[in-house]
Amino acid sequence: MQRKVDEVSEKFTSDRKLQVGSKARAEKIRTYNFQHDRVTDHRLQLQVPNVEEFLRGQDTLDNVIQKLGEMYKQERLKYILDNCILD
Repeated sequence: MQRKVDEVSEKFTSDRKLQVGSKARAEKIRTYNFQHDRVTDHRLQLQVPNVEEFLRGQDTLDNVIQKLGEMYKQERLKYILDNCILD
């Protein structure tokens, strides 16, 4: 059972690396809008006020990093559950 989970987890990691993409302009990760003083993270579909605070790495950045970590864990768990065949 553990071996199967490890195999699925490894496949998830390699699949995720392939999905990173070409970093083309259309594949936005984050937009910094100085005029309206907000940062938009397109992966989370989240808008955060105060660009300057975000760039200094204060609480707003910490919150985005935490939410990205949670999103990654949820994606990984879903992938494992969807691809793990229990005997």
